[in-house]
Amino acid sequence: MRSKRKGNRTWPLVFALTIVLLVICLIVFLRISVVRQVIINGTTEKTGDEIVRATGLRLGSSIFSVDEAALKSRLDETGTTTLEDVETKWPNTVILTVRDRNKDALIWVGGRLLVLDAEGYVIETRDGFENSQGVFVTGLDATAAAIGHRVYAKEQKLDSMTIILNAIRSQGAMDVVATLDVSDQQRLTITTRNSVTVMLGTIDKMEDKIRWMVRTIDDLKSRGENGGSLDVSSGTKADYLPG
Repeated sequence: MRSKRKGNRTWPLVFALTIVLLVICLIVFLRISVVRQVIINGTTEKTGDEIVRATGLRLGSSIFSVDEAALKSRLDETGTTTLEDVETKWPNTVILTVRDRNKDALIWVGGRLLVLDAEGYVIETRDGFENSQGVFVTGLDATAAAIGHRVYAKEQKLDSMTIILNAIRSQGAMDVVATLDVSDQQRLTITTRNSVTVMLGTIDKMEDKIRWMVRTIDDLKSRGENGGSLDVSSGTKADYLPG
């Protein structure tokens, strides 16, 4: 009988000690689970400190409070750099993968020149074309957006611009193209810096079309020819008509 009473008195003590130990473990766990190290991966001209400051990530904050959407939103506000991925490694490391946006496009909206990347995100605004780089895009019919945000335009036109600019960049032709007209999705058109009007047709086979354009423009330059029209709409050949 005595042994039973003694056992009944022991269980509350064991339970209380267990709770205390769990609380201590939780406190220790939370104290070591804080951001102590930030690793920056990707391609950027910004320093690691600049990236951390722009994202608002605080050293010493809980690693469980890292919010990828909030970090991306704040970094996008720089206009020049975007966040591709966030990885947390317990107990104290955050890995940020970032990318600098390319100044691929220029559009004129409301008396201001907007500098965009190929996807249509605003990198910066300017008063004029002086020292600007990128392809001047017409026919997008976009409305202005804040720096770091995508301009407002018809999705089909934005997608066409993205596909064409990416093809131009992949073929190393950013310095070849002066303007891009996306107003008519059946008759997409480029004007080169040596005044050749390039008829692209529709958006299909764009990589092949830009490849034909580059080859032909290189040949025309070697012969000192400027102007005229170039039809690459088939994606399988280039037909040049002198101006």
